[in-house]
Amino acid sequence: NAVKVVGTWDLEDSSHFVPDATGRITYVGETDFTAPIDVTINGIMASGSAKNVAMYMAINGVVIRPTESRALISSSSSSSMSCHWQHTFKTGEYAEVWTENQSDTTNIVGISGVNRIN
Repeated sequence: NAVKVVGTWDLEDSSHFVPDATGRITYVGETDFTAPIDVTINGIMASGSAKNVAMYMAINGVVIRPTESRALISSSSSSSMSCHWQHTFKTGEYAEVWTENQSDTTNIVGISGVNRIN
């Protein structure tokens, strides 16, 4: 099952969106707004051999399956995943990044990431 990427996200710039340190980006504009979403994360497994993993965008806590990006990573070999999506945001809606270990229950460790809504 996919889970939200946890960790600390740093804000670089924001307009009409309010990000928080957990990676949630909430739209606070007054009218509907259509925007592209671009996400890239680099991850590694907490332990063990190569595992199949996936990354997704989620809107309001619901994973958008067509945004799936897959990689094969291990505890000694990281990999990057990217996804691109477009969404029409209504006031109060939010976007997050989620990951999924498709092989077993070993944790995925995010090394770095960028989540841009433009």
